[in-house]
Amino acid sequence: MKKIKIWSMMMLVAMTQTMMVACGGDDSDGGGSISLTPSSVVMYYDGTQQLKADGATNWLSEDEFVAKVDQNGLVSGRHVGTTTILATNGNSKGTCEVTIKPKYSLVDTPLFKWGASKSAIQSDETHKIYEMSNLDALVYDYTYGTTACLVMYVFDNDKLKSVNALLNKSMYATAGYYLLERYQPVGIGSGTDVYFIDAMTMEEAKTAGMLDYLDWKNTTMTSIFYTDISIIKQSSAPKRSLLQRFKITEDIEKVLLNKMD
Repeated sequence: MKKIKIWSMMMLVAMTQTMMVACGGDDSDGGGSISLTPSSVVMYYDGTQQLKADGATNWLSEDEFVAKVDQNGLVSGRHVGTTTILATNGNSKGTCEVTIKPKYSLVDTPLFKWGASKSAIQSDETHKIYEMSNLDALVYDYTYGTTACLVMYVFDNDKLKSVNALLNKSMYATAGYYLLERYQPVGIGSGTDVYFIDAMTMEEAKTAGMLDYLDWKNTTMTSIFYTDISIIKQSSAPKRSLLQRFKITEDIEKVLLNKMD
């Protein structure tokens, strides 16, 4: 009886191992791999790269916001980031890592934590803060090298609603290219305002933005205004002036004029 039990246990172990091997085979494609040439690509957002893979019948990009690929293996850059291009022939597959690098490193990216409290933003921010009195906003120095920049986090009932990056007037064109590398343009206003989102469609987007000039106190600045996409969807007139968004106090006036001089 003991021999039967031992034999049964041995058979059970053997069957389990066989099943595990079979499952492992199912997880893999079982048909080997396709060799992609090149196996990795680094280029700008407006660049292209032809990939080659013998026998590939289907091409796919894991993140089409970063780069897309056609069915001939031609990769086209879209936005700064990294994605993987997959080539298959039904049985085998191969991959190529594509990195879209920036030409313009204008400023650090602010924190787009919509709905976060002032204390939460202060805890996560690493830039120099300007102490302000009686202001429902936080102001930070985002100067990047020789590029002067102020970033203002604006709150409503202690919830982050918008972020405004202010640069010198001369930085408008550079800011435009900086944004094109990172965001999808979705419209142009009646003047110099350009609208963009952080995805290929409004349904996928979380952040919307606007590039424009801001005239104030005889000073013209380049303004990049970011906000929660849900606010844009709910409003028929998303464009608002800086003065309408929050009250300008004497201390913030001093910082603005000194910084943008």
